[in-house]
Amino acid sequence: MGSDSVILLLSGIGVIQGFLLSAYLFQLESGKKKSNKLLGLLLLGITIRVGKSVLNYFFELDPYHRNLGLAGFLMVGPSLWLYGRSFLTSVDRKKWKRWIHYLPSALFILLGWLIPNQTNDLTSRFIYSLVLLQLMIYLIFSFNTASSFLLKKIRLFKWYRNIVMGVLSLWLFYLGVFLKMIPVYIGGAIFYSLLIYWFSYLLLRFHHFNLEKYKGNTIHTDEANSMLAQLKRILEGNQLFLKNDLTLNEVASRMNISPRKLSQLINEQTGSNFTTFINGLRIEEAKRLLQDVEMKAEPISGIAFDSGFSNITSFNQAFKKFTCSTPSTYRKKVLKDS
Repeated sequence: MGSDSVILLLSGIGVIQGFLLSAYLFQLESGKKKSNKLLGLLLLGITIRVGKSVLNYFFELDPYHRNLGLAGFLMVGPSLWLYGRSFLTSVDRKKWKRWIHYLPSALFILLGWLIPNQTNDLTSRFIYSLVLLQLMIYLIFSFNTASSFLLKKIRLFKWYRNIVMGVLSLWLFYLGVFLKMIPVYIGGAIFYSLLIYWFSYLLLRFHHFNLEKYKGNTIHTDEANSMLAQLKRILEGNQLFLKNDLTLNEVASRMNISPRKLSQLINEQTGSNFTTFINGLRIEEAKRLLQDVEMKAEPISGIAFDSGFSNITSFNQAFKKFTCSTPSTYRKKVLKDS
């Protein structure tokens, strides 16, 4: 098998896998449907861009077909940012506003035959530099979106961060090719093949996308929002989350729904299980107490019990998981800064 055959095999596998994975996300019914579709668009955009690289390596493509690859690239940034906003927040932008971000991609599809795209042509290189700049701007927006949830939704943050880092690494590769620092153009497609399999592993491992657990029992968006608001009222209204022996069954009974449905609600809307969700509320209470100057003489064990934890060990573990810091270190820092 020649080197070209190996390159075609390695790069082609990634492109095919990318198309299959994006199709899977478009039809996925569990979790947040809008988020799934935006993630599907993200993957589709990258796959189109990389697919163009593969074809252009083996065949001489005309400018219009090369511009279709750029149209895919222009889909990536908006999809990455909008996916983060949809996945990490409850922000639901109006559809027409959301699609404004895809206008550059649409222009390259509709008018691609008019847009210059020639090798070593100054105008073409300038246009491509604007395409790279567009993705860089959306990467900055995406990092800003992710960083605002670093301490609030640590598990979801890590998932989104991995996606952003994957897109960033691909952008850096194409930037290196553009600046002629990386001579192997087809390497982007090979690298993408490895990236897409790593991403597939994360996707299947991340239980937010588990199809079997709640298959056939989708909670519609309006109902989910209403139930989530009710859940927060019940837990925070009388500080029920501070009860250290609180169970899923007890909360479900107060909401007059089945424990399974409550578990599904929390899983699909927050990406965590019941225990992690409750611990998140408790850690927020613990942070409030640790920031209180009047509570600075209170031992950490007392803060743990006041926050709803039954023992200091589970408190320390949960606190470090949500804040990447120990309770004592966190207290010293916030009291020093205040």
